[in-house]
Amino acid sequence: MNQPSRTIPGSLILLSLLLLTSLACSITVNLPNIRVPTLQTTTPVIKTIDEPLPTDGTEPLKLRLEMGMGELTLQPGVQGLIQGTIRYNVPEWEPQILRGPASLVLTQRQADGQLALPKETINEWDLKLGNYPLDLTINAGAYKGELDLSGLPLTRLQINDGASEARVVFNALNPLPMDQLRYRTGASKVELLGLGNTNADEIIFEGGTGAYTLDFSGNLSHDMNIRIKSGVSQVVLVIPPEVPARVEITGGLNNVSPQGVWNIQDGVYEKSGNGPRLLIEIQMGVGSLELKAR
Repeated sequence: MNQPSRTIPGSLILLSLLLLTSLACSITVNLPNIRVPTLQTTTPVIKTIDEPLPTDGTEPLKLRLEMGMGELTLQPGVQGLIQGTIRYNVPEWEPQILRGPASLVLTQRQADGQLALPKETINEWDLKLGNYPLDLTINAGAYKGELDLSGLPLTRLQINDGASEARVVFNALNPLPMDQLRYRTGASKVELLGLGNTNADEIIFEGGTGAYTLDFSGNLSHDMNIRIKSGVSQVVLVIPPEVPARVEITGGLNNVSPQGVWNIQDGVYEKSGNGPRLLIEIQMGVGSLELKAR
């Protein structure tokens, strides 16, 4: 026999909710005092890197450098593929080299995210690259970088970092066509200088909160497409006066400071010149943009 259904009065439901809320506010939970262990440091260790050139042809080799916090110095000028030293004082950061048929990875195992870093950590990479076609990727955390890639034969370049202070220089022409240069960064200060020498078809720059300078001086041999996306930031674009350029701006940005002679219409800034053009698309949130024709 079916029992008649009962309806709970709305007042009872309201009273129950009030009691639960009162109990929740009066309950005190004592959590244990969790201490985060700190990584241990030792006397600094120096690891020597000396990788010879590949002997199986001239196809581009995929070279990947992976480091955490620290300092990275990179420049050309050796006979081998990559040579130099890595100085560190955290045993867990011992660098490893992984070799493949057409690849080489120089990597550093990162500490568990639940471990604290002592203030006296040392992690200094001082490396040089040889004259061999490279598809180069650099992955870094919070670091300071001084990267001189002048004249290196790069078919592709990708740099990913976190909170950083980095300066990347191209003072001499890349002898090979570069498909793409891609730079992703966080809250950082980044300077990319001599981008006209990269010989890149496309440059993509993605930033968060920071100050970014992109200098397109150099030997621009063909039209270059550039896409820039950033959040709350200060962006400076330096374009040689003789190079024609078109800069299209979207997003919430309304603080643009053009220097030099520009034709401005509906968020598009154009300057005349001779030879190949820079075609630049910029998407910015809040911040400032300086266009320098110099």
